[in-house]
Amino acid sequence: MYRGTTPHVRVRVKGVENMTQLTKIYVTFAQKGVQIDKTGSDLTIDGDCIEMTLTQAETLSLKADKRVRVQLRATTKDGSAVASGISEVYVSEILKDGVIADA
Repeated sequence: MYRGTTPHVRVRVKGVENMTQLTKIYVTFAQKGVQIDKTGSDLTIDGDCIEMTLTQAETLSLKADKRVRVQLRATTKDGSAVASGISEVYVSEILKDGVIADA
């Protein structure tokens, strides 16, 4: 993932056969003092995956040359709580900092 970009992220939870059974869903990106939470309308269910897009501002809040940790947590319609394993994604630097605004 590059800072200042808008990456499309897909997360899969092993052991959940039907993602539509998930109710409250949180995908958290965490890196030394920065936490980005995606939930509700930020998320789309596609088959066995949860998808979301980070904003330029969100990726700019991350430090380059470090890893960001990612985890999905959710509750199911029957009240169970599930979590994915914690994944790590490398954050790469960019030369031009800042949000690129539409003209």
